[in-house]
Amino acid sequence: MKTFELLFSRFQDKSDSLEKGAITLVETLIALTVGIVVLAVWTQSRLSQMEVDNARNAGRAIATYARAASTWLAESPPTSGGVYSIDDLQDCNNPIGRRFLSCTFGPETLIPYVRTDAGIPASYRDLEIEVSITPSGTLGLIDFGVFRSGDDDNNDGQPDSRPDLAAAAFQTATEQTGAGVLNFFELVFAEPDPATVIIDPNHPNYDTDAVDDLARLQARVGAQATGNAPFLRVDGANEMTGALSFDNGMQVNMDADNLIVQGPGDVAIQTVSGKLVVPGQVDTRVLQASAAQINQLRVDPADGVSGEGFERFNQAPDVVRIDNEIRTVSSQVTENRNAIGDNTEAIANNRRDIRKNFADLVDLSGKVDINTTNIAANRLRIGKNASDISKIVRKPTANQSCTPSRASVISANPGRLSCGGSCRSCGSWRGTSKTFTYKSRNLETLKCDNHSIKIYSSCCLVSNGNCDGWCEHGVVKC
Repeated sequence: MKTFELLFSRFQDKSDSLEKGAITLVETLIALTVGIVVLAVWTQSRLSQMEVDNARNAGRAIATYARAASTWLAESPPTSGGVYSIDDLQDCNNPIGRRFLSCTFGPETLIPYVRTDAGIPASYRDLEIEVSITPSGTLGLIDFGVFRSGDDDNNDGQPDSRPDLAAAAFQTATEQTGAGVLNFFELVFAEPDPATVIIDPNHPNYDTDAVDDLARLQARVGAQATGNAPFLRVDGANEMTGALSFDNGMQVNMDADNLIVQGPGDVAIQTVSGKLVVPGQVDTRVLQASAAQINQLRVDPADGVSGEGFERFNQAPDVVRIDNEIRTVSSQVTENRNAIGDNTEAIANNRRDIRKNFADLVDLSGKVDINTTNIAANRLRIGKNASDISKIVRKPTANQSCTPSRASVISANPGRLSCGGSCRSCGSWRGTSKTFTYKSRNLETLKCDNHSIKIYSSCCLVSNGNCDGWCEHGVVKC
């Protein structure tokens, strides 16, 4: 308290006769204000980066669930339309049960920033797959909810919708859609025409639901998912009634029981580790090959065989060499199998650790959301404190001290602050006093608070009804 009063007394002094090189209170407050602004800017930047990272995690969670639903509809579609859930995507209680969605994910897996229509944080348990079955195929629709975070400016009891976070999740999730019906999903925003949405809350045609739809993601899965699907589509009846034509002039045609590939270019078959198998006869006018592996060769030309590679047919040494290599490889395969058996327990332990770590990650994600809310609240407090400090700086110097002070009251009213002492055993003390009011600065509110002090103008030691004397230093003086 004394230090604070000293600072304000220096600030109040109009003579400004401070020692050379000393830092004034105004300079200190300016430095604090600059520091607060820098801290607020850094905090906002860090908060924005954390929000984008969490939104990308939400995109990964959305892509994982959408891919699982797509695979489920392609491999094991339901017999009738309806609403389905995560229980139809995984059976984690049965070791051999169907698991289109890995059991490392569960009903409690959260989708960061996403909230249901009821306003609660969304998890895989809350997602519904609306399936419709038509003669053309199966279609599934999944609504992932609205991305929300931060303040509640519209006072609807929920954090405001965040289309920017939904866009970050959309980009991450869309990058993970795969080719083919098994892995393909089409991710869209619930609002089909963002340009028509009015985002000004003061506009008479402002629609909260339309604004929320800018932050709501939905997925379409199944054979009837629209959009530019990255897989080849033919007619639904699986009957080719015409040729497939390509931009380079190649065509695939049916000719009775034959399949004809024709065009101006070559037909190349390239595989990494596979092979071209022809169970029937290969009929060609010219056969050229840089290498060939043939179990049995029959040559019936009338003029015999000539050319490179036909000079020797004795492959016995090669057969012996190949047999030895096969035995060596077989021995190595056996050793690898034994090693796999030894590592089975370690693999199981690692899988348990992965599931635990994922659960911890989900829990941490929830804590990050709480910390994000706390940071937003602290940002408001910092702004208010900066405003209060600015108000103090702007006040006239005459109003900076709280008067009268305690010292000035005591100085203006001489007397004793208490009666009595170690002579209390000789009798009782009695005195004449008066209560005075003084003020001091409250360090929390920075306002002047009122206090009272009692000053005795006279004191005496009363014994047997008489004033017997004064007590000083433990000795009664009469």
